[in-house]
Amino acid sequence: MRAVTKKYLLAIALLCAGLGLSFGSVANQPGVENQQRIHNCIEGARQAGLYPGRCVGLIADPCINSAKDKDDAAGKAKECAAGELRIWAARLDKSLAAIKRADADVSLTVGRAQKAWSSANELCPVFDRLDPRAALGAAEYCRLQATAARALLLEGLELSVSER
Repeated sequence: MRAVTKKYLLAIALLCAGLGLSFGSVANQPGVENQQRIHNCIEGARQAGLYPGRCVGLIADPCINSAKDKDDAAGKAKECAAGELRIWAARLDKSLAAIKRADADVSLTVGRAQKAWSSANELCPVFDRLDPRAALGAAEYCRLQATAARALLLEGLELSVSER
């Protein structure tokens, strides 16, 4: 295995570890219906010339709102955010893989940038120390927002490098 490939794989592993993500278990895989809802929202936004960031929270926000008055609102909100986070993380992984296949130079740069981005997400655990009523979803919701924004950015880059 080439040194560049090993570095790239290490960067992805560090990214996943830094975000506290695990993609191995089938039970943790995102639901197809929710994946499709997010996909349709993104495609609709792009076709309308709108930023698809409006699709972030499409699954988690209604789920969190329905949990607000429950006994374990904070725990349920984290579960809601984690569910949608898995969808965005899968989209991010797909774009990273496509970029890697399409352009080795760009892939190397993206790999380095991913390391820095992963470090920047160390801010998210701070939300777990706040009053849960002030930040429902806490660190999981922060990770959802950061991962979704990154996935959308990389999807745009993926489209650009695949068209060359």
